[in-house]
Amino acid sequence: MARSTLHIHLQGVCEQRCSAVCDCSDGPSPADEHGVPLGVRSGGERLVFRGASLNAPSFGRVLEVAHQAGWADIRVRTHGGRFATAAQAMTLANQGVRGVIVPLFSHVAAVHDRVAGRAGALVSSLRAMRAMDAAGLSVSVESPLLPTRLQDLSEILSLAHRAVPSLSGFRVYGPSAPTPAVLTQPPWEEVRASLRRALPLAASFGLKVQLFEYDAIPLCVLGHDEEHQRAHQFNPRKPVQRRPGFGHLAPCEKCAVRAHCLGPSDAYREAHGDRDLLPFAAKPRRLFEQRTTPRREWNASHRSAAALVVNRVLRPTIHCNQDCPFCSANETTENVFNKPEDMLRRIARMARSGVRYISFSGGEPTLSKDLVHYIRAASRLGIKDIELVTNGALIDSPEKVRPLREAGLTKAFVSLHAHDELLSRRATSKIGDWERSVRAIHAMIDAGIVVDVNHVITAINHPYLPRFADFVSSTWGGRVGISFAFVTPQFKALENAALMPRISDVIPYLHRAMKLLESRASPFVVGSRQGIPPCFLGEFTAWSDFVQMSPQAHADDEPQKTCGPQCAGCRFAPQCVGLWKPYAARYGFDELVPVQGERLSAEEAAVLAIASPPVKLIQVVPSMRVPARVWGDEGELPVPPLPPEPRRLPVLRADDRVVRVALLGSGPHAQRLLRAARQVRGLSVVGVASPHLLDRDPGPFAGLTLDHDPAALLDATRPDAVIVAAATLAHHPLTRLALDRGLPVLVEKPLARTLDEARAMVAWAEQAPVMAAHVMLFTPGVRQLRAMVADGSLGSPRRITVTRRWPSSAADAPKAWSRDALYQPLYHSAYLMAAFGSGEPALTRAEARGSDRPLWIRAEFTFPNGALGEIVLDSEAASALDEVTLAAAHNRRVSWRREGAAEALVHDTPQGDRTTSVERGSDAEGMLEAFREMVLGKGAPPASALDGLVAMRITQAVVDALAERMARPEAPKHVASPAMRTR
Repeated sequence: MARSTLHIHLQGVCEQRCSAVCDCSDGPSPADEHGVPLGVRSGGERLVFRGASLNAPSFGRVLEVAHQAGWADIRVRTHGGRFATAAQAMTLANQGVRGVIVPLFSHVAAVHDRVAGRAGALVSSLRAMRAMDAAGLSVSVESPLLPTRLQDLSEILSLAHRAVPSLSGFRVYGPSAPTPAVLTQPPWEEVRASLRRALPLAASFGLKVQLFEYDAIPLCVLGHDEEHQRAHQFNPRKPVQRRPGFGHLAPCEKCAVRAHCLGPSDAYREAHGDRDLLPFAAKPRRLFEQRTTPRREWNASHRSAAALVVNRVLRPTIHCNQDCPFCSANETTENVFNKPEDMLRRIARMARSGVRYISFSGGEPTLSKDLVHYIRAASRLGIKDIELVTNGALIDSPEKVRPLREAGLTKAFVSLHAHDELLSRRATSKIGDWERSVRAIHAMIDAGIVVDVNHVITAINHPYLPRFADFVSSTWGGRVGISFAFVTPQFKALENAALMPRISDVIPYLHRAMKLLESRASPFVVGSRQGIPPCFLGEFTAWSDFVQMSPQAHADDEPQKTCGPQCAGCRFAPQCVGLWKPYAARYGFDELVPVQGERLSAEEAAVLAIASPPVKLIQVVPSMRVPARVWGDEGELPVPPLPPEPRRLPVLRADDRVVRVALLGSGPHAQRLLRAARQVRGLSVVGVASPHLLDRDPGPFAGLTLDHDPAALLDATRPDAVIVAAATLAHHPLTRLALDRGLPVLVEKPLARTLDEARAMVAWAEQAPVMAAHVMLFTPGVRQLRAMVADGSLGSPRRITVTRRWPSSAADAPKAWSRDALYQPLYHSAYLMAAFGSGEPALTRAEARGSDRPLWIRAEFTFPNGALGEIVLDSEAASALDEVTLAAAHNRRVSWRREGAAEALVHDTPQGDRTTSVERGSDAEGMLEAFREMVLGKGAPPASALDGLVAMRITQAVVDALAERMARPEAPKHVASPAMRTR
């Protein structure tokens, strides 16, 4: 079995003389007959070359074997003296090294240099760290424990972070070999104090300091501190393997964690004996909750809340006949019983314990051939309320519903996420299921089953909430209630984070829907557990289920949710558990406005917990009357001002000609392009078409010609060109529609749903130009970089490296191993890399790190002309960074970097890096200006349809190479219609 991490030593000679406190003097690792250390040929996650391995004659040969063995992450320990410039550091990166570990002994130059035995050593290491970071290497530092008069760990960490803000790691260790008396490590009490200062500072830099058994720091150093004890890393399930140079002393003999700790090193024992060792009387529970999900802490309020939960959920399957991108169930979902005997046993147990309400959910429970038997068993055992949570597509006739009703089914909760077929396709990835679901609702109502619909609110459907409310109330009147459920950021929804809108963007549309339903006395509820706290609802607070669901929310959701600092002053704080943590990480707490007033009394809460939501505002009880929140949604939603119309038509030169554009699509990308187009001289959007455009507020499209039919819009407006910014599955037919009319097209990324569709679009581009909306190519710095390649001032790139870094909490960082989570960041990187290369590159290597989600990905390519390409995605960075680095002949190197709002070009010169800031402009406006020039015949598309196809091929190649990482044998199976699939 491949190792996760392997440390090896080669026989190298170090230029410094710090062997007393580092491992440069350690002997070489045991090797095979070819001199390759044992374990290297087996491959694994991370390989670390320790000591002076970089100087060993065998380094290159062992490194090559490591690459062949498939090590995902190769790092080298070095003081960096040979890497004063980024060009020199690139020699290490070009060998496939992922990162470096730099030893820092003190923040005081005189002390560090004395320990290293070389004048200027600290300055040299800091300069090298900057150069290696500029070369794209991950830089971490390590510090041996030295007397506190010589060393302050916090100051070392601050110094390293100033040199490399994207610092990726900080290790602290105790010397395991005897050291000169002047360098003897301090006693543990001084080490504790130093670590207690350093760890919070590291956390503020986005670094997690971990202490492993080989770091010679016993578990009792921080193990007694609840705040810091998780820094100690060990396997709580088996004893530690004893090592020479370590041993237990007298205080250790009765320590409860003795079997999991090596004890102090012999070097510490010789210097301090058993001083400051603090044995454990019992195993600290928090310390032993490692490598697994921390145990849930149940207090008295949690237990009492769980006892009040009335609805118990059972799942016959986690598989589904639809493929909703926001599904909140996966293979870790609880209460799944695939075997009939297990399900029947659980039903009987619940009945004996007094449960009176069961929901059969999934996945899609109607996929189970035993569902009728389960319902009948529950009914015969005296369970009164039996609910089915379903999309209804498989029970869409009276004949299919009747057996369920006769078995004892009393309620149905039907997923219906759209008011028509077209929008439903985007929500469920199924064609034709919307009509089946509607027929199923009719059939269940006719059978006497109480039906509510579950409407999950996402970025796809939230502008159509008033239209959905109108559809349900008009079709079924008061016989069908609506449960509005905000998308839950779990599982698939985390893979598609863009589907989670800001709640404050949703509320104006939800408010209109609630007003419509209230005016028609149609029942509805707003789910609090799913994600909309009551403070958003104003006068409709009484329609929130936060009081009824409070026991279940506190029992099940509390560890996954968080409250803002202002929530403590809200009158509903005892019942509300706040926002989902992924939502708060993405959007913060600024939207929350605490509801003022006295908190609900126990009697009021008890009454509300069993009451149904009111039907009319006049029925709201006094304790739930809340003033309206102002969302600016009266009348039309806010519309940006239109540009003033000219009073007379000027005489136009060719350069002044206004290009009239039709916009096909109305989602966020279309709105962004419309805003940019209004700032581009000589470009005018004359109309917008989208299937549901007439079902929503005109919003930013007010004043334009609007139509639900793209062909009708093109016939009515006769534009000069078309922008396709609709759902990806519509790119192919809409592009064909425009090209058949001879109209140039700008197509949003990715170019098409599948490679076959993209190839067809490339062939059609002979009729009229097709431009791919590769917006980052029009960033001012990237345009300058492309100009340097085009005019020959840089020369032909020999290596092209595209790096994208994020903190793990960033919205753009991939949250799961899945195609959906990786496709967009990979696609952006792919088209950037291809734009600087010649021809289509071939993937030669793909490697990655991270178990439950991608932490780091690197893909290597070779272009037809021999140039090398590289894509690096890093989700462990301290801050976000986009970077393109071109290495040309004679070690010339130029990089474009964007960090936040700052953009710069970095030139590698003999005197060091020279940075030139770049004035930022609008990427979208630059792209639309280029599109206008193309329409006027002033040049070829800066990003052609072929470029879009190449970017898709590159992305797909990397995704396919990482398929094993994405394999989840136990994952739910979902079914999408063939025309909705993305492969």
